[in-house]
Formats: sequence, C-alpha cells, structure tokens
Amino acid sequence: MSNPVNISEQHYYYLDILNIVATFAVIWLHTSEYAFHFMPNDPNWYLGVFIQVIFIWAVPIFFMISGANLLNYRERYDTKTFLKKRGARVLVPFLVWSIIWYAWNHFILGIPDWSLSGLINGIEQDHIQPVFWFFYYIIPVYIAMPFLSILATKENKKVVEYIILLYIIGTGIINYGYSLLHRPFSQLISNIPLALSMGMGIFFVGWYLHNFKQTERQRHWVYGLSFLSV
Repeated sequence: MSNPVNISEQHYYYLDILNIVATFAVIWLHTSEYAFHFMPNDPNWYLGVFIQVIFIWAVPIFFMISGANLLNYRERYDTKTFLKKRGARVLVPFLVWSIIWYAWNHFILGIPDWSLSGLINGIEQDHIQPVFWFFYYIIPVYIAMPFLSILATKENKKVVEYIILLYIIGTGIINYGYSLLHRPFSQLISNIPLALSMGMGIFFVGWYLHNFKQTERQRHWVYGLSFLSV
C-alpha cells in the first residue's frame, strides 16, 4: 500500500502554465504602450488599445499565483526560512538593480544627481526606474505575509470570502466608477485594511481559488463576468 501524498509537496502544473502565459502577456503589454498616447487617427493606437485590453490581466495573475503559493507557506517551512527565501529572490535583486540603474541614469543618460543621498531617496521614492513599481508593491506584501498567512486557513473561509467581497466591491465597482468619472479614488474605500490597501484582496482570491473547488455554476459566473469585463 502506497504512502499518502503530502499535499504541501504536490506540484501544481496549472500554476506553471499560468506563470508562462502571464509572462508572455506582460511582454505584449510592454510592446503596446503606444496605447497610452491618445492618437485616434492612427490605426496603431487602436491596435495598442486592443492588446492592452486583451492582456491587462497579466500582473493580477502573478499576484494570485503568489497568494496561492505563499499564503500557506507555514505548511512547508517556518517564517524565518520564508523571509530568507523572499529576501534572496526579491529584496536583493531590487537593491542591486536599483544601484545599477541609478549608475546608468547618471553615466549613460547624463542625469546629474549622483550621491548616496540621491540613491537612497531614489530607492525610497521610486524615482530610479518606473518599471520597478512591482517591487514596491510586492515587498510590503511579503513583509506582511507572516500574519496574513494566519488568516488564510480553511477554517477562516468565511473571513477570506468577506475580504474578497470587499475587494470586489471596492476595487472592481466603487473605485473603478470613480476612475470613469475622472475623480480621485475614495480614500475611505481605498484604505480598508487587507481588502484594499495594497490590493491584498487579489492575493486572497488566488489562495481561495487554489484551495476551494468551485461549482460548475460558480465557474460559469466567473467565465461570463470575465468575458463581460473584456
């Protein structure tokens, strides 16, 4: 009789596939930034907008994958190990490439600011390279993961569903409505802890879909709303 499989050691190939597809989607997004320069008489502008619409889901998918993989890290290793792993994979590359890019900006692009205080301020305020915005989003989430992971348990299913519901209403409906009206986002809504501040809701969505099987009716709702959103 074979030994039972340890769930924490299972490999989920659908997450690999999502990573690959989302990576290609990010490349498409970066090749269509022409969409952000309003040129209604240029066919290329419409093509850029089309590409952005079709592939805009890429980064949220990465965040959902992180939620699925990391909110249950306690099943695999302790918090000290988790922080070491995340620091080596994210914090160190962030600091190293910030320094390299800061030097590039000065010596190659001719930006005059060159000082230790300028480097520190650039890293602190995200003034070195706009593409690095991802680090400023994900690093605080990793720092908060030790207590967020306590919430993400099957026993707390209802709590997680409440967080996701707040996220959908706040981000997907209320704040999106504000953007359509060209008004600043509601600070009251945007700063709801966990659900909306730093957009943590999307990480919980990834964890929830990974851990709870959806009914056929629920899947049809997700497919329909996804198609409608496009």
